[in-house]
Amino acid sequence: MNIFVTGATGFIGSAVARGLVETGHTVVALARSNPAPAVPGVRFVPGDLAAADGLAAAEGALREARIIVHLAALRKDWGLPESTVERVNVESGVRLLERAPRLERLVFVSSVGVHGFAVGSPIDEASPMRPYDSYGAAKVAAEQRLVSAAAARRVPLVIARPGIIYGPGDGYGMITNMIRMIGSHRFLLIGDGTNRVQILYVDDLAAALRAAIERSEAEGQAFVLTGREEIRLRDLAARIAAALGTRLPPFHVPERAARLIASALERAGRLRGTKTEPFVTHSKLNLMTRDYLCDTTKARTLLGFHPAVAMPEGIDRTVAWLHGAARAG
Repeated sequence: MNIFVTGATGFIGSAVARGLVETGHTVVALARSNPAPAVPGVRFVPGDLAAADGLAAAEGALREARIIVHLAALRKDWGLPESTVERVNVESGVRLLERAPRLERLVFVSSVGVHGFAVGSPIDEASPMRPYDSYGAAKVAAEQRLVSAAAARRVPLVIARPGIIYGPGDGYGMITNMIRMIGSHRFLLIGDGTNRVQILYVDDLAAALRAAIERSEAEGQAFVLTGREEIRLRDLAARIAAALGTRLPPFHVPERAARLIASALERAGRLRGTKTEPFVTHSKLNLMTRDYLCDTTKARTLLGFHPAVAMPEGIDRTVAWLHGAARAG
């Protein structure tokens, strides 16, 4: 199958592209520049979703595409022009769809963040849309536009909403940052750490997205994709500390104090027009203090979604990768 992938130079996208090649698909991927190292077996074409004419050089590849897997997004949008964020995070899916006349399916990778955090019961695909940050709001808008555009073009659409993804190759994700901070003795729990999360190893997400491409049952569906194990944040932090051979500090930061700091830093950053996201933001605090529990029954039933990498093994692999990357650097 001829598959066009965006975001293939990123953490999740490279795992998806690699898995597609290994299972016999022909993969063409969009990249702003020649990636180094490239994903073996993937042909890269130049393109930039942030530019108005950024798909011109990819027109030929898009005309031949039978499947599009759209992963590219600006996750860190602090300090970026609204027009750039809108073009990449909201409009790009429709632009890709319009340039692919032979398309048989579009898989759009959204985020469980469109639902916000769990309130009262686990999140599933029917949960209300209540994003808590600009990224989640952009994903809601992108989903809505793609649903309309795909229906008009009669192209089957699959929407994937991953939760917290981690693993080797993740340069700046939640788990990677926790490992770095715990290893350097700079990590403090916010609140009591009893909020619960489910984390999903990147290869398990890649397998789920391959099923979203290959299974007819996936057509026209949305899927929440998170890890199978539910763990309190303080226990997750302790597990990371054990993998690093260290211990967590015996105290924590009260959430109210952390919220006051986040408000002050965000306000100061906006007033100064800084391009770098503050060290503490309300969005980051939400990740560290709220429940993110999901019901993945639909994905298990229609995609055969059964994550293979248990959390302890995944943490050990990620720690080993970070140690190796540090030695290589």
